[in-house]
Amino acid sequence: MMRARSEAISQNTCVKLCQSANIANAQTGGTPTCAASGNDWQRGWILFTLPSCDTTQTNPTASGARILSIRVGEDPEFELFTTSGAARRFFVFDPRGVLQSGGMTNLTLSYVPDGVSSRHTRSVCVSSAGRVTVREYGGVDGCN
Repeated sequence: MMRARSEAISQNTCVKLCQSANIANAQTGGTPTCAASGNDWQRGWILFTLPSCDTTQTNPTASGARILSIRVGEDPEFELFTTSGAARRFFVFDPRGVLQSGGMTNLTLSYVPDGVSSRHTRSVCVSSAGRVTVREYGGVDGCN
C-alpha cells in the first residue's frame, strides 16, 4: 500500500493496486488482470501505473500502463481481506498520493488458526488522504 502511494508521487502518475484474478498467468508469462469479484487479497495482487487514471481499467498492460510489481499470496496461514464496508478489490492513488476510490478504508491481516481474535491480527488503514498506517486490530471500524 505504501509502495503504491510512493510510486504515484515519485512517478507523477496514478498507480493502481488490485487483487489479481489470475496470478498464475503472470507466473507463466501471461498477462495478469484485476479481480472482478471476491474479497481475498491473499491470493495475490498487482501494482501498476495508470496514466489515464481510469479506475475501471483492469488490464495492467493496456493504455500505456506498466506493471511495477506482482505479488503472489504465499502463506495459507494468513488472510488479507477487506473489513470496512463493501469488498475493496483495488486502490488508486493519484500523482499527489491521494486515494481516489473513496474515504477511509481498511484491510485486516489475520492469522487463520487463531482468527481475528489473535494477538497477531492487524488492521491496515488507508485514509482518504492516502496515508497508510498499521494498527492493532480493533474490529470492523478499527481504523476510525
